[in-house]
Amino acid sequence: MDRLPAGARKRLVAARRRAEGELKRALDRVPVSERVEPYLPAWREYAGEVFDAVADELLSASGGTERGWVIDAKALIAEEILPDASLARVALTDNMIKGIAIVWDMTTDLYYEERADGTRTLAREEILAAFARHGDWERLSPLCVRYKLRHDKEAKAVVCAALDQEMDMRAAYWLRRVTRPANGNDPRATAVALVDTIATASRVTPAAATEPLVASVLEFPNRAKWLKNRLAEREWNKHDLQRYGGPERRTTQKMLDGLPVQEDVLRKVIAGLKSKLTHKSRTLPAVEESSIPND
Repeated sequence: MDRLPAGARKRLVAARRRAEGELKRALDRVPVSERVEPYLPAWREYAGEVFDAVADELLSASGGTERGWVIDAKALIAEEILPDASLARVALTDNMIKGIAIVWDMTTDLYYEERADGTRTLAREEILAAFARHGDWERLSPLCVRYKLRHDKEAKAVVCAALDQEMDMRAAYWLRRVTRPANGNDPRATAVALVDTIATASRVTPAAATEPLVASVLEFPNRAKWLKNRLAEREWNKHDLQRYGGPERRTTQKMLDGLPVQEDVLRKVIAGLKSKLTHKSRTLPAVEESSIPND
């Protein structure tokens, strides 16, 4: 992220805070479960939102020429979500915990060192560091799954695969914006080529990542381009459109991905765009439902 200007860093912090707020609300709606699977849709959305914010800033800063960031961005975001890297820096040695048990008091949220004779003392700082919440998963997940990824390898693999797949799909979307079509003008070949490239550094198979992506390339590319241009004219993103009466941001993202949406969504898009008809003393092009491309 060293390539980003100061203004971009502030925008990324703000975007991450918004994503965290939405994640917390989404997690609150999930029925309590000791399995990680019910929580994955919320975490996938969070990872995608953070990735989108990073990709948008990096591409804007580089004028659309920066492509090597894809794998780096995936690794950094995954590292911030999962506890592994942070835990590795505070790993306990056998000498540090020899002859003691670590006891957590749920009432006070304090950790103690308990010796064989039953005596307890407050845990040392280095032990507290190891038992603190590491990564976004432990910081934001409910208690029933908060520390599950530390000891359940199968659950951890499921979470890693879900995050990888979400970010692969988002990476392919952003790379499409700066990559010329492969094999002439065949958008399917372009999508498959991009996903093959990204999947080489991912646990997700190209076939698994391509299916939803190819659909987004083929169905409504001109509509997606139209909406992207209308947002750019206003210096808006999908969150701004929602704030001014447009569709919910996830629905706007579907349009930006070239996916089909219902007619009432198109009407909401027009209503939101019409709330801002001038920008920097310049009259913006008129927007009507009939001006939205059908392809």
